[in-house]
Amino acid sequence: MEDPLPPKIVSEIGDERRRQLEKWGRQDHEPAQWLAILASELGELAQALVEVELRGDDAWRPYYRNGLVQLAAVAVAAAESADRASRS
Repeated sequence: MEDPLPPKIVSEIGDERRRQLEKWGRQDHEPAQWLAILASELGELAQALVEVELRGDDAWRPYYRNGLVQLAAVAVAAAESADRASRS
């Protein structure tokens, strides 16, 4: 059975979370704000996918992969924030 959380990807998400923390500090938003942030990240992924798949522009392929890691890291940040809110 494949590892559902490959260490390389988990490590990349952790690295991205650390970059986010360095850049913005701890973020505690309301759920609607987190959803908007996640939607923005998803929109960037959609743009990269359009460029790669529909226009054949392979230069966008790394943006798609990196965007997936960023989206996952933002989702982790939202979960962290939700956990902090539930403890208050």
